[in-house]
Formats: sequence, structure tokens, C-alpha cells
Amino acid sequence: MYKLFITCRNVIKGEKQSYQSLQGYKSAGKAMKAARKAVNDITCNGKYADDNEYTVTVGKVRYG
Repeated sequence: MYKLFITCRNVIKGEKQSYQSLQGYKSAGKAMKAARKAVNDITCNGKYADDNEYTVTVGKVRYG
């Protein structure tokens, strides 16, 4: 099972916030497609719209 992990770091203040996706993905390929879509949603023409720097990663999650 794979999940998306998004880290938001404010460039000016240095504050960090972490988020993770609620949806799990059974394959790494589907998770990577979702990660690319998340990056496209966050950025506008490759640039951030605010003072935050975002990092989107795919991580393997074990249950049980």
C-alpha cells in the first residue's frame, strides 16, 4: 500500500506542515500518477502561488 506525503515549508517563517493522503494506492505507478497530479495542482506553470515550498513524496505504508 502506498500513500502520498506532502510537506509544506514556509520560506519566510520557516514553519513546516505535513499532510498525507487519505486514499491508499495498491501500486507504485498509480501513486506516482497521483503525485504528479498533486504537483500540477499545487504549482502554476512550475512556480508556487504563495510563499510556501512543497515537497510531494510517495511512501510505502504497512498495515497490521
